[in-house]
Amino acid sequence: MPILSRLIFYAVHLSARHGLRETTAPQQPASPQENFQQKEKARRTGTRGETYAYWYLRRHGYIFV
Repeated sequence: MPILSRLIFYAVHLSARHGLRETTAPQQPASPQENFQQKEKARRTGTRGETYAYWYLRRHGYIFV
């Protein structure tokens, strides 16, 4: 099980290194559709960050109940 956790952690770590930060300043959305897309992007980033944190803690021996 530790090997599987470590592999998943490294996979999430690599994807997080390339996608957690934006290089351009965020712009104010002009329409409800753009607002929805911006919220979806933020939600995906949050989910990615929580997944990264979960596997980081699992790698360091924490078990979630």
